[in-house]
Amino acid sequence: ALRPRGCLVYSTCTLNSEENEEQVRWLLRKDRSAHSVDLAGLLKLPSAVSTVEGCLRFWPHACDTDGFFVSCFVKGTTTSGESQDPSVGVKSTSAQQRLLVTGVLMAEGVRLRPMGLTSAEDLRGMAKDNGCWPLPEGNLAESDQGDIWLLPCLGPHLQHLVKHTVAPGVCIARAKTPAGHTPTLQPSAELLLLTCGQPGSKANTDEELAALHVAAGGGEGARSIVLELCASRGDAGSVAETLQRWHVQRLEPDLVNYNIAMKAYAQKGDIEQCRQLLENAQRQSLQPNVISYTTLVAAYEQAGDVTGAEGAISEMAMSRVEPNSISSSSLVGAYVKLGDLIGAEQLLSNASAQQVQPQLYNYTKLVDAYAEQRDIVGAQRVFAKMERALLEPSLVSYTALLKAHTKAGDLLAARSTLESMRGRSLEPNIVTCTTLISAHARCNDLSGAEELLEQSQRWHLKPSLVTYTALLGGYADVRNAAAASQLFNEARKQRVTPDLMCYNKLLKAYVRAGAVAGAQGILMDMQSEKLNPDAVSYGRCAKEALVRAGKKK
Repeated sequence: ALRPRGCLVYSTCTLNSEENEEQVRWLLRKDRSAHSVDLAGLLKLPSAVSTVEGCLRFWPHACDTDGFFVSCFVKGTTTSGESQDPSVGVKSTSAQQRLLVTGVLMAEGVRLRPMGLTSAEDLRGMAKDNGCWPLPEGNLAESDQGDIWLLPCLGPHLQHLVKHTVAPGVCIARAKTPAGHTPTLQPSAELLLLTCGQPGSKANTDEELAALHVAAGGGEGARSIVLELCASRGDAGSVAETLQRWHVQRLEPDLVNYNIAMKAYAQKGDIEQCRQLLENAQRQSLQPNVISYTTLVAAYEQAGDVTGAEGAISEMAMSRVEPNSISSSSLVGAYVKLGDLIGAEQLLSNASAQQVQPQLYNYTKLVDAYAEQRDIVGAQRVFAKMERALLEPSLVSYTALLKAHTKAGDLLAARSTLESMRGRSLEPNIVTCTTLISAHARCNDLSGAEELLEQSQRWHLKPSLVTYTALLGGYADVRNAAAASQLFNEARKQRVTPDLMCYNKLLKAYVRAGAVAGAQGILMDMQSEKLNPDAVSYGRCAKEALVRAGKKK
């Protein structure tokens, strides 16, 4: 992932040649763009610590230090007509020779002079505005174009290294001249990276830092980070743009990057794009691995395509790639997505018969799927199979079973499940409590729901929007507008932002209580919060108005 002329240091704390010199020789044989740097000559160290490859080996008895090994490699350029000095990895052209003139470092093509007072004031103001103050230590110099450079403070023993550098220092600010305006200083990507941890820094998120790495010339490594961030949030558009920029710059993604890109499309169930990326990797003579095929199976899972998922598993076997637990889970998930829960259950049974240990996650996913279908018998059956398989149910497993009892309206069984869970030292989280609160609300046991809400707060669990919405629905069912309004205001005090569903539950409470004026006020509040009331919102008010009009007649 190094950019041309980038450096790689490989160092160990051992004197074993298998981990040191043999690794160096392997890299030089494998990658012809790699050049070993003669560190002893570069640093003017005695030949006693130098190896044949130009690496450093420090012997404890000779150097009065712990034994360790250091090697350095430079990636050569691939542009035709450029010669390469394998000892330092810098093009042998006069344009790259560095000079020391009147105490200020200069490069041909980049004339540097000591920075003036006016530029210093401008720099200070720019740095403070962008959260980059104080600046990193070093000598400041100004180019003829008005750019500001930060130069390293080199002592006499390191001064001879200057001629080997590819830049005189770090350009920390660039002069920008908008049309019709005076020049202004703008922070460089390098400066923002150097000062990203300081208070007031404008680069705080992972996305911002990754973009700065790319802008600063971070090469393929930086682009891989950007790709991973885009894929993790399912941003397939940004993934495609990143890959396109690579192709424009004549860079070829490796298999890791292809796998990362596939992940973004798999989350959307875009099988065609996943297949295309897999084929692109194969055209580059990259052999897909277990992660490649597992991501493909996950794409079929999202699409609910069982046949395609099974075909991808078969492809793995033909390529002599052993499926892992994640690919097996995705196959089960494909059955669940399709709604074929019996098929998913049979798949788990077949795995057990073949002495392949199914994962707890598979059983839990199936219990939750049965719960969504209000099939309490199926949920209990799979939960029992989970225990017979000697798998310890997790908090998520119990919560899925709790949901099944809740949707079936079996409050007693839901309470019993909670006690069983706590008997295994599994403390409920807010999702568990919300599921049980919903069960009480569905059964119009609002005192029980309120008690659970208070209990969850005593357990230091913060109620979520779903928690408040579930209890609001219970108040609406019993036409208790006052309690619903009080709970709604409490949620806002806890900085929980209501959504459309939450407002509709509150609206339902007012409409069913006959408080039409209050309901109309809620509609106005929704519009002021930029939540557009839907057909459910207006339908409730219209229905109540018609009922009242009929009663008056």
